[in-house]
Amino acid sequence: MYKSKLQELCHRLGLPLPEYTVTRKGPDHDSKFQAQVTVNGVSFHSTPDKCKTCKEAENLAAHFAFEYFSHNPPVPSTIDPSLTEAHSHPAADPGVLPKVTSSHPDPVGSHETHDSDPLAGPQPVMGDDPSFPSKISAGAYKPKLLELCRKYRWKQPEYKTAKEGPDHMPRFAATVVVNDVAYVTPHQCRSSKEATNLAACVAFNQLARLGFSSTADHIDIKVHQNNKRNAQPSDIRSTSLASREPSNSSEVLHVYKNQLQQYAQKQGLPLPQYSCETEGPPHDRRFRSRVAFSGKFYECQQFFTTLKEAEQAAAKVAVEAICPDEIQKGGGLFKTLLQELAQKLGFLFPTYKTVQSGPPHDTTFSSVVQIDEESYQGQPAKTKKQAELNAAEIAYNTLINCSDKCTKRQKTSTIPGTHIPHPPSTHNFSLCQ
Repeated sequence: MYKSKLQELCHRLGLPLPEYTVTRKGPDHDSKFQAQVTVNGVSFHSTPDKCKTCKEAENLAAHFAFEYFSHNPPVPSTIDPSLTEAHSHPAADPGVLPKVTSSHPDPVGSHETHDSDPLAGPQPVMGDDPSFPSKISAGAYKPKLLELCRKYRWKQPEYKTAKEGPDHMPRFAATVVVNDVAYVTPHQCRSSKEATNLAACVAFNQLARLGFSSTADHIDIKVHQNNKRNAQPSDIRSTSLASREPSNSSEVLHVYKNQLQQYAQKQGLPLPQYSCETEGPPHDRRFRSRVAFSGKFYECQQFFTTLKEAEQAAAKVAVEAICPDEIQKGGGLFKTLLQELAQKLGFLFPTYKTVQSGPPHDTTFSSVVQIDEESYQGQPAKTKKQAELNAAEIAYNTLINCSDKCTKRQKTSTIPGTHIPHPPSTHNFSLCQ
């Protein structure tokens, strides 16, 4: 089935037809087959010692190639039918490959699962030349990628490694998630450190091609996204979640999983278990999640572009049904969430300044939290604690949603509930100690 799909994909992308080679191992009564398919100079191998027929091995290799080029179609300049030197893309088992969902059943019985990480579709990327992996200095790209994420206020890169082979000769593959997009090592490595660094190299180079640089001036991501959407279809060869419009979800949607887990721990209940379903082609996958909690299932009917958003939406349904009072108390999480976010972004811990005004019988508190030389003022409150929580909520929501706004600093404003570049004046107020 995947051989015909791969051939159709090659026709559509203008690639040379796939070339298959098959090797046979074992005695006649228990033969095992392994296939290799080469497409546009990239080689894909079926799982060793798994396939009992030549046809099954070729189909499995075609499956890996089809998933690869579906997520990372080469731009026209990289399509070279005369390319003779091939990259190796060994795929030993589904644990080594990125977790990719497919609307078609796997004919060879591999089992694909989802987990809570935001792998909304792998983006394996080749180097500019066949020898690029060997040119990587050990550990050189992980700091560069981290610096890039901090510059654009993305979450820190999340690395996953998969090991295979005997203990005396292990091989490692790695995946790194950056801004909800997964980047995969093009081949296996001898050590976990080498694999994670290679994944970081792939991610860094691909983001650099998209215009994201750790040394250039900060660009307006929103303009970059609009330019991609206005480009001709022939100019767009891959799709990442960073270039899609986000779903119309609440700005504080991300706190509901924390609230539900905190509620479960307080009540001594088992932790929530999430599952999801998908729709759409592999390059434009959308997710809908449901959560099992306390013997019941809670589901959001809306589909989202990332698995993380879908799980947060399901958690919101559960929180609103089970513990509505927790929503009112949910602001208590924001100081903790803000501190964690500041650490991820490489900032110092948030500092709070609270002022009080009014007569003793009707005191009002206003708080400002400062992070990375920026200040955020919350709504006034009757207590110092609540005023700080209000400021933390404003800061957290602003930082978590500012990937396309972080260069547009707002002008000074003393309106409660806004982001201000400097703390408000303490004139006629007494500073709370």
